[in-house]
Amino acid sequence: MPQKTNLNINPYYDDFDADKNFYKVLFKPGYPIQSRELTTLQSILQNQIESFGNHVFKNGSVVVPGNVTYDSQFYAVKLNSTHLGINVSLYASQLVGKKIRGQTSQVTATVKHFITESESEEGYLTLYVNYNKGNDNFEFQPFSDGETLIIDESIQYENTIISSGETIASLIDFDSTSIGSAVFISEGIYFIRGVFVQVSEDILILEQYTNKPSYRVGLSISEEIVSAKNDTSLYDNAKGFSNYAAPGADRFKISTSLSKKSLDDYDDKDFLELLKVINGEIQVIKDKPEYSDIKNYLAKRTYEESGNYSVVPFEVEIQNSLNDRIGSNGLYLEDQLTAEGNIPNDDLMCVKVSPGIAYVKGFDIDKNTLTIIDSKKPRTIETIDQTSIPFEMGNLLKVDNVTGVPVIGLNNNYYINLQNQRKNSTTVGTGTTIGQARVYSFNPSNIVYENQSSKWDLYLYDIQTYTELTLNTSVSGIANKSSYVRGKSSNASGYLISSSSSNLITLSQTSGNFIVGEELQIDGRNDITTSIKSVKVYNVDDIKSVYQSVSGITGFNTSFIADTVLERSIPNNFNITDKIYISSSGVATCPGRNFVGIKSDSIIKYQRTGLSTETYNRVLSVSSNGLSLTLSGVATVTGVCDGGLVSQDGVTFSLGVPSIQNEENSFIYSKLNHTNISNVDLSDSSIFIAKQVTGKTTDSNGSLTISISDVGITSAFFESFDTERYSVFYDDGQIESLSQDQFTLASGGQSFIIKGLRSTKNVVVNTTLRKNVIKNKNKFFSRSKKLYVDRTKYKSSEQFGLTYNTYYGLRVEDEEISLNVPDVVNILGIYESLDSSNPIFDKLTFVSSLNLNSTAILGEKIQGKVSGAIGQIITLLSNSSIEFI
Repeated sequence: MPQKTNLNINPYYDDFDADKNFYKVLFKPGYPIQSRELTTLQSILQNQIESFGNHVFKNGSVVVPGNVTYDSQFYAVKLNSTHLGINVSLYASQLVGKKIRGQTSQVTATVKHFITESESEEGYLTLYVNYNKGNDNFEFQPFSDGETLIIDESIQYENTIISSGETIASLIDFDSTSIGSAVFISEGIYFIRGVFVQVSEDILILEQYTNKPSYRVGLSISEEIVSAKNDTSLYDNAKGFSNYAAPGADRFKISTSLSKKSLDDYDDKDFLELLKVINGEIQVIKDKPEYSDIKNYLAKRTYEESGNYSVVPFEVEIQNSLNDRIGSNGLYLEDQLTAEGNIPNDDLMCVKVSPGIAYVKGFDIDKNTLTIIDSKKPRTIETIDQTSIPFEMGNLLKVDNVTGVPVIGLNNNYYINLQNQRKNSTTVGTGTTIGQARVYSFNPSNIVYENQSSKWDLYLYDIQTYTELTLNTSVSGIANKSSYVRGKSSNASGYLISSSSSNLITLSQTSGNFIVGEELQIDGRNDITTSIKSVKVYNVDDIKSVYQSVSGITGFNTSFIADTVLERSIPNNFNITDKIYISSSGVATCPGRNFVGIKSDSIIKYQRTGLSTETYNRVLSVSSNGLSLTLSGVATVTGVCDGGLVSQDGVTFSLGVPSIQNEENSFIYSKLNHTNISNVDLSDSSIFIAKQVTGKTTDSNGSLTISISDVGITSAFFESFDTERYSVFYDDGQIESLSQDQFTLASGGQSFIIKGLRSTKNVVVNTTLRKNVIKNKNKFFSRSKKLYVDRTKYKSSEQFGLTYNTYYGLRVEDEEISLNVPDVVNILGIYESLDSSNPIFDKLTFVSSLNLNSTAILGEKIQGKVSGAIGQIITLLSNSSIEFI
């Protein structure tokens, strides 16, 4: 028997022993009944019930729900001990369940519980209430200090009646209301120590006047033997009344009551935990039946059928344990303990697991509270001595029909123009400029350059394609270069790339999609009445050629121009067997098909009989009904395309679109091969560098020598020859067909010689080097900077006393503010002054002997030793004074 009380003692002698396998007491005529036999009879039955109960329920499981509820808003009202000369404690118990009302505030509440002066930690008779109604403004409000309470229901104590509407008590004059915390349990049945125990309704106050308790809460279990002396109902009542001369048999009683324990008290001999609360947050609650063997069977069946799965997924978040009050985002201060009782430090992290529901091995895991688990941060490391990190920066755009060479490199501030038509000149770009980009590298595509059909790899970065907006009115004089344009309906935005003198404006760095008909806001101004008539958005599919002018670029004599390599693409709603019919005037049709969606300036590709290369035609326009295209010819490039426009009586076709590759590596960084790297040592590493040498002159024999000093890089060596590594460009835009036998590496890689070139000057050479001694590029951290935004978008400065500025992002009225730096770690605060003067920051003054001008550091943190408050120094005013935030 799991009961703690030993009944095998005088006078009960309950000697039941389950190991003897006695299942009945067999009484016989003529033999007297022994008291122990009657007791054993009960024990046999109890053992059967216990065996069944243990199969179904775990010890301590709720059977008939006695719901456990935690109330973190247990409103306390502190009362004066007397009212109208009468001790309020005389009728305090009668107030429970009754409605009361504040005479002054008219706030109403229902009394849930009370404690006497002797029970109160602060020595006040205290009511605990549920507020039913707020003040006259329908706002939540507790009772007011010192006000009198009125009862809305009549009560009676002893021979006195207090009628509805009469006053019953008054609140103390100061700090009369607060919020406590309590646990409630309703009536139910629990399986405890092999017995189905009736648990009565109960209430337990955890904290009388605060609501951040930390306790283990549960049922205290007591066992006792009750005799007729303890309970008069046990006397013989055979004659209709209790016969005090004939006491009845004693009773064995199990009773429970709500109680609380500290979090580190695990002496649970007579305690059954139902709830755990830490800092006012529920961590554990047991309000559902906990099944035993039968649950194992059901879990096995569920797991075999469905495996592991989640119903409401658990979310996991990692956070620092120690909050250093600066920026660690830790959960605990240094003087606190973690949820698991550990001291927070830099080597601990907290794993926060959200509430959720899952089935693991068939068992239901139902967590309705946040769980915080301490875990040590990983501090072991593994060293990898050598590893190769591929670096292929930029979006790769394949080009051919090349003239000249672009400026390459990371520190390259020269842009190439992206054009919407194929090359038709060796000096200027063709068509409309639809965007810009910078070039990281430029080299042949794994083959020796031969002619205009040779393909090149053009690696681009900082690609920006344009959006053209046609407006209903001109914004000349309103919009300027770099003006910020935003759609009022779509919230799409972009920056004007040039001053506008017509109804057509071109935007770069666009975000979102502009809508035809919407009004525009320019530079944050709302006094402009202009709207969009049409929108034309360019993308990388529209790039047909690239162009870079040499004007103002030292060492370059010929502009760079090239066509993009166009891949086959079947238009939407067409298939590879569809044929177009082209008239002599260039009108193209495709029976049963519609050309809607094909843009003007697109390239139509098809194969003409007798030609080795495909024919390219440019789309001039698409008819309004989409049933025909008007085509024109393009420049013919030997080995690439035929550009003639000739009538065709049915030929399969496709669109020619450029292909942007390597988008996953289009950044100025490369991902390392491993994660969670703590340190990288580059002292013994090497890196390949593409470098451009300009303004060189070949000698009379056509020989050219390039040394390491020409590239301006130390601790580097030229690489051996490869068609991708070296290229030579002449001043007339022509390209040398460079081969291995022309190239000689000299001086241990410190120079190289190229022979067999033309005798000329202004030669540009693209080279490849290996740099062996790599230095880390350091960023210098500015620990504290202030930015004053003191401009306005209004030309009349009388309104604010501020200076007018046309540029968006620099004015006090703008929705976004530019910080004018590329990297920002943290914004500590934003201050707004009340006039045209700068905001006034908080100041601290110390004794002058501290010499703060030399001992304090701008941006460092200061902490109050007692308050724990932390501020950051933003200005050193003097030897004894600082500004902080």
